[in-house]
Amino acid sequence: MSKINTFKILMYSFSFFVAAIFVSIFAFVLINGLSHINLKMFDLSSEESVVISIINTINIIISSIFLAGIFGIGGSVYLAFYTKQNSLFYKMISLSSNTLAAIPSIVYGLFGYLAFVIFCGFKISFISGTLTLSIMCMPIILSNTLEAIKSVDITYQKVAYALGASKLRVVYLVLFIAKKEIISGLILSIAKVISESAALIYTFGTLNEIASLNSSGRTLSVHLYVLASEGLYLDSAYASSFILMIFIFIICFIINYLLRRIK
Repeated sequence: MSKINTFKILMYSFSFFVAAIFVSIFAFVLINGLSHINLKMFDLSSEESVVISIINTINIIISSIFLAGIFGIGGSVYLAFYTKQNSLFYKMISLSSNTLAAIPSIVYGLFGYLAFVIFCGFKISFISGTLTLSIMCMPIILSNTLEAIKSVDITYQKVAYALGASKLRVVYLVLFIAKKEIISGLILSIAKVISESAALIYTFGTLNEIASLNSSGRTLSVHLYVLASEGLYLDSAYASSFILMIFIFIICFIINYLLRRIK
């Protein structure tokens, strides 16, 4: 058997293994969750309600990704166009970004609790949760955007400069060419925010109510964790996990559809 055929067999085996794990998880959630969905889960006055958690999840996605996107994309533009890639500053920022992206979310939660809840006095609130998730997602967006900028052919920049384009115009051109790769990084960050629970428990809280800027609330993943940990609403926890999975599918479908529409 040739090396190429062996490699193909290994790749097919790994792909099948990954697909089997995904199908198993989806089937488990579908079987145990779909049968326990009831009208009480959509009642705003019920402890099992998922509507409030969905609203809080959407709000914290928009706010945290907006902040992380500004600083992440802005930082990557500065590193790519305004610093030398062999400089100590560039290497330190790149190393720090990769290190922060690998830190467990519970560490971000403890940092957010100490920095925003206690030191800044924001208490356990929407602001504290948003700032914590923004810091957690920023390294992912920065690294992904930086790699997207590097993937753009340098010829575009040379031609633009030859035609008399300004530095800012060249930056806009490169970002426009790499927009799909940049949006892919934003999608990864959105998925991380949706599935996050450890960091939000310490900063956003677990109250099942629609949160204002200075009040506590819970996202859909935290809602699932609370129901499962209490042991009183295990059936609702299964149903919430099914709704969470469907929510993620809808978000990804909408973003992928918009991404395909971008020319």
